[in-house]
Amino acid sequence: MKIFSKRTNPQIQTIEQLIERQTRLTFMRSEAQVALDAALADRQGHLVGGDFEDESIAEAMQVRADKAQAALVGLDDAIAALTIQIGNAQEAQTAELRRIKAESDAKELAAVVSKVEKLLPAWIATAREMSGLLDSLNNFRYQVGGVANYLGSVAVETEAGLKVILDDLIGAVGPIARGEQTIRIGKPAPSPAPSPAPARKDIFEYSAHPRGPTYRVPDAFSKEKR
Repeated sequence: MKIFSKRTNPQIQTIEQLIERQTRLTFMRSEAQVALDAALADRQGHLVGGDFEDESIAEAMQVRADKAQAALVGLDDAIAALTIQIGNAQEAQTAELRRIKAESDAKELAAVVSKVEKLLPAWIATAREMSGLLDSLNNFRYQVGGVANYLGSVAVETEAGLKVILDDLIGAVGPIARGEQTIRIGKPAPSPAPSPAPARKDIFEYSAHPRGPTYRVPDAFSKEKR
């Protein structure tokens, strides 16, 4: 059964290229909007106070306004299309990253299972050998026999239990590679411990007083109160 694929994504424009193009079109749209506003203002000015006898001027202004309007609409359509492309590309990138992580996790899980399977026979043999050696002492010292029995039981129970566990883990490799299940392998890095607060030091203060000098030591008896 094939678990890990070797497929690659089709060659498409990167998200950065699409965003850069959208930014340029947005700038062009701003310029087109300025041009349209100017064309509409000029046409309105001609209609309000221009020469009606010269039809060529009115026609030229109308053509200018129509071209500016068409350019703005075209830019709006292009920007909308790029927005959709960017969204699709981002979704595809996210899906690809999930696929890569899922297959990496599945391979790591398979490697863990393989290593345990290789270590298990020698570990079982060692536990049984230690159990037999200690048992040969006939409980010469306190709990020698108990430890011998414990090691023998651990060997038997570990061998039986790991067979079930490893079979289940092997069965999970495929679903994890397909993204149907998730797994976290390894321990996260420990968070740095917070810095301890600096210890407060008692301060010896002196102040003059009409009845004589006085002395104060803040928190002098705080430790005794606690």
